[in-house]
Amino acid sequence: MKRSLIAILALAVLLTSCSKQAAVIIYEAIVTVKGNSSTCYLQLDDNTVLNPTNIESNPYSGARTRARVYYQDNGEASQSGGTTKRSVTVLQLDSILTKAPVPNLGEERNDEEYGTAPLDIYSSYYTTVVDGFVTLHFSGMIGSLTTQIKHSFNLVRDVDSDDPLCFEFRHDYNEDILAPQGYESSGIVAFDISEILASLDASSYDITIRYTSLESGAEKSLEFHYTPGITATPTSNN
Repeated sequence: MKRSLIAILALAVLLTSCSKQAAVIIYEAIVTVKGNSSTCYLQLDDNTVLNPTNIESNPYSGARTRARVYYQDNGEASQSGGTTKRSVTVLQLDSILTKAPVPNLGEERNDEEYGTAPLDIYSSYYTTVVDGFVTLHFSGMIGSLTTQIKHSFNLVRDVDSDDPLCFEFRHDYNEDILAPQGYESSGIVAFDISEILASLDASSYDITIRYTSLESGAEKSLEFHYTPGITATPTSNN
């Protein structure tokens, strides 16, 4: 049992009756919610689609949105054009902050517009490139556990004139005050780079994410080698 977007985390829940126990397997995954006002399907990876029997329309106004889902597999699968389609029952669906990369405004304006606050990226099973999205599991500092100030997270594109797939992951405190030292908090954010990948029209892609480390204060880089059809996990985080 592997915790990833292809071989997903399974949690065994035992339901007890008077005379016997029945095991119900609940799966957790990060998916792309797709569809419109009359359809909804969940892209698990580049080759697998989950068709929920209990959701009739895209709950996010038709937008392609990354989300964490808990579901039961109904045991029904079909093949179509190299894609596996599975019937599922969704138990819980929670959207993840999903954004497009932002333009490079130059170093000084990037600092002003997108912030310079440090963060760290976990090399966890959430941190992947799949279905044209870079999904990052990260941690950063907040002012308090009850802060009402929303921090901003952006992926800046075109930060290397020689490499269109080199990005900077930026964090803005938005005037949240770390007093006396703040609290570390984690989250997940997804960035849609599908149009950038399509413009390059390659069979595989090397993607670099630069960021300022919360732990060391030094510049670090996270690297992926993404081949469409195969979920990419970090090849290095230096």
